[in-house]
Amino acid sequence: MGGPNPLNFRTFAVTLASSVPQRVLPINMYRSYLLIENMGTGGALRVGFSTAPLAPGRGLSLDPATSSGGQGGGWEFVQVVPTNSIYLYSAAGTKAVVVEGT
Repeated sequence: MGGPNPLNFRTFAVTLASSVPQRVLPINMYRSYLLIENMGTGGALRVGFSTAPLAPGRGLSLDPATSSGGQGGGWEFVQVVPTNSIYLYSAAGTKAVVVEGT
């Protein structure tokens, strides 16, 4: 059988100011894994692909955590992993964790 998983993982925290979209990852054709978690209690986190998800109903929405540093909504991309640039947005501001594997 196969050996250890060859993915190189990079993990980083992001603090989003209220109503300010932020590009957190550039286009990466070699991205094989992506995890995004909302760890703040401020509000929902929206994830946009190639563009900032400014309008309600645009992008993937993740609920906030119930306690600071806890895990709110999270999304793990493993079967179909977006390789386009990734934007995060929160109308109320929040904190997020992003894990990328290549």
